[in-house]
Amino acid sequence: MFQCSRHPSLEHQLKGHQRPVTCVHFSPNMKQLASCAEDNFVMVWALNEEKRTFRYAGHKGHVTWVRFSPSGQLLASSSMDRTVRLWVPTIRGDFNELNGHSAGVRCVEFANAGCNLVTCSDDKTIKFWDVKENRFIRACIGHRNWVRSISVSSDNTLLASASDDKSVKIWDMKSFKCVHSFEGPFGEAVAVAFRPSNDCVTASFSDGSVRLWDLRTHQLQQLYERCNALSVAFHPSGDYLLSGSKILDLLEGSAIYTIKTDTDAPRSANFSLCGELFACSSGNEVLIYKTKFVSKDYSKIVKKIDERKNAVVSKSTITTLISNHSKDIVKNYKVDNEEDEQAGARVEGDDLPQTSDDFRLLKTNERRSSAEDRLKTAEMVVQQLTSQVDVLVQTVSFMEDRLNHMEDRFDQILSLNQQLLKSFVPKTELK
Repeated sequence: MFQCSRHPSLEHQLKGHQRPVTCVHFSPNMKQLASCAEDNFVMVWALNEEKRTFRYAGHKGHVTWVRFSPSGQLLASSSMDRTVRLWVPTIRGDFNELNGHSAGVRCVEFANAGCNLVTCSDDKTIKFWDVKENRFIRACIGHRNWVRSISVSSDNTLLASASDDKSVKIWDMKSFKCVHSFEGPFGEAVAVAFRPSNDCVTASFSDGSVRLWDLRTHQLQQLYERCNALSVAFHPSGDYLLSGSKILDLLEGSAIYTIKTDTDAPRSANFSLCGELFACSSGNEVLIYKTKFVSKDYSKIVKKIDERKNAVVSKSTITTLISNHSKDIVKNYKVDNEEDEQAGARVEGDDLPQTSDDFRLLKTNERRSSAEDRLKTAEMVVQQLTSQVDVLVQTVSFMEDRLNHMEDRFDQILSLNQQLLKSFVPKTELK
């Protein structure tokens, strides 16, 4: 569990771009920060003063997105010149160029441990690429307007996309098919991101709202208005969200800090891999903040929660009950099947007329078929119950986290009130 004990502090102010910065991203080893801008350049800033800062030229249009590979050995950039470049972030700046989109490329993400690349474009498509062979693999087609943003789940099973057609789509990474689409009375989808636990997806919209959906139930979980966010990024803990110029506490359900920049809202903001820092764009500059998110001991509150948990049936208990029930069904099926086999044997040994023999065999087959149907139905019911239990347990866990947070805040307020009361007690009374 993390808690924001103090306001973030500005650590670095990076100047080098000549036009507004469009994207920022930390390297996995925290030694470099990549940025791109409308000046058509990609810059790799050295967070260690002993190393140099690199500036890469080559794109012929605004550079829209930058992403380090999971290993940090490659840097991908997308541009409105319809190309994607894979850079080696060294002083030489060697690169490979990918061509395949018929319009400007808005976003690029690595997938499958950096073996694949995913891009989205104003040509309404999402395309998959092989990084090693620099070749196109397959396209996802389904959006009716520009695709502005994409995000890959941490387990590389799902892909989320945000589009000007006012929808957020979830794609299966193996079949390349859309498995769900979030649509409603909101504006164009601007940015999208998966929660680190992969149980939730968030998106920002042109109407100023930020929405979080549960991927298990496909229900709206949280709604924040008047954010006007052009980017969204989760803290590694999953409890905080960088939404434009605001840091949202998802457990408390409110904004805890507003980033002050030269523009209305940062066009891009991102946490470092461990969450100790976050960077955001501010006009032509890049600002790096220290988050000051510190771990906190919740042992006292956990004891209170444990007392409440004792009155609730645990997931393991429910799963055991379901498992035992399914075993009983299977056992009954085996008994019925053995009886059917014995009946079939008796039929074969009886000196009955052919018509009676056929009749008994027909009845035996019917019983076997009926038992198999009952078993299949029971297995489906067990699977549905198990999935519902998973959703219920995870939802209860989320609510307990929010309750923990609120109880801790309540204790802090009581402590502060006691301190204030002591400071106002007259000296005569103290004697």
